[in-house]
Amino acid sequence: RAPAGRPAARVGAGGGLEESMATPANASAPVGTAAWFNAIVWPQLFGDDGASVPDDTWRCGTSDGATAFECDDDDNVRRIRASAKGLAGTLPHALLAQMPELVDVDVSDNALTGPLLHPSLAGAAIKRLRAINTTLSGSLDELATLLPHVERVAVSGTKLTGTLPASLARLTQLQLLSVSATRLSGRIPFEWLPTSLNVLYLFNGKFHDGGIRGFTGSIGTELGRLTALTNLHLFKNTLTGTLPTEIGLLHGLDVLSISTNVLEGTLPSELFTLSLLTGLHVHENRFSGTFPTAIGRLTNLVQLNFETNRFTGTLPTQLALLTQLQSLVGKNNNFTGRTPLLPSHEGLQKCQFVRDFSRVEYHADYTCTDAERAHNELRCEIHCRPVPPPAAPAPSGGAARVSAASGVGVP
Repeated sequence: RAPAGRPAARVGAGGGLEESMATPANASAPVGTAAWFNAIVWPQLFGDDGASVPDDTWRCGTSDGATAFECDDDDNVRRIRASAKGLAGTLPHALLAQMPELVDVDVSDNALTGPLLHPSLAGAAIKRLRAINTTLSGSLDELATLLPHVERVAVSGTKLTGTLPASLARLTQLQLLSVSATRLSGRIPFEWLPTSLNVLYLFNGKFHDGGIRGFTGSIGTELGRLTALTNLHLFKNTLTGTLPTEIGLLHGLDVLSISTNVLEGTLPSELFTLSLLTGLHVHENRFSGTFPTAIGRLTNLVQLNFETNRFTGTLPTQLALLTQLQSLVGKNNNFTGRTPLLPSHEGLQKCQFVRDFSRVEYHADYTCTDAERAHNELRCEIHCRPVPPPAAPAPSGGAARVSAASGVGVP
């Protein structure tokens, strides 16, 4: 028996399910309701494979995510939560535009094909669109025209092409834009990105065939317009030039990730005024000069990575002020001298440095006693974790063996 609102299915000659030509039982349900969706919209979303039909989750429910729909009191669908539902058709743009209460659509992690946007989507009430990891294609050129009130657009991992259009400036309510791992390219137009943005994901990488994709050009001074940003992710592109001093205008920034680019010069002092930063990722660039002592001002940092750059001189002792750190990576630079002592606390899980003039990748996993430091100074230079609990007494008649890596007794 087919679920309510779904055309009856029959077994075809090849053993698979085929759609019957019967009129869907709920085709006359009010437009925009769950019953209407299952009768009219769902078949197009699923595509040609009739082997699956809506299960019991394709009904109205609450905000706990247990059902595919969140509805209002009149059964009008407000949210479609169809992530990883096995959808393999195309987006029914015209039908979605007919749903007056629909504000949130999530069709991520499905095999949907065809265009992400289409002129028939005009007039849709959608404010949040999420289609991550699909094969939807096209460009963003008509986004502002079709969805002028959209607040969140997450379409990473799609086949979008083209550039970031100037029309994005019209999206005055846009808070999140995530278009990473697509085929979009060109420069990042900071001068016309909406100032309402809180979160911006524009990282990329390489095609499976080895071709380069991603954004190019410099990080313009216009970045300073985006003062509402809390998360800025621009890694794995081919960005060049320096990090502008206007970065210091983003006072609410929580995470900055500009790694794996071709950025150079010194880190501007304005960067170290961003006291709310919990994540700072500048690795795999060409930054140079001494590593700023002002790093000690960023006392909320949880993750800090500046490996594989061209920093010189000694590491600042102010790193010891970063008592919230859980990950600290600074290998593959040109530092000299000894690494400073770091705060010893349970949270610091990862600590990698180059020590002295040896240019050897340095890993420290525990705090050493004075005697152990004298015995194995290279291993015990950095304090990364609390002293391990005392070794258990050796079994009667035997002696505790010593770990070759640490010099700490192991029962």
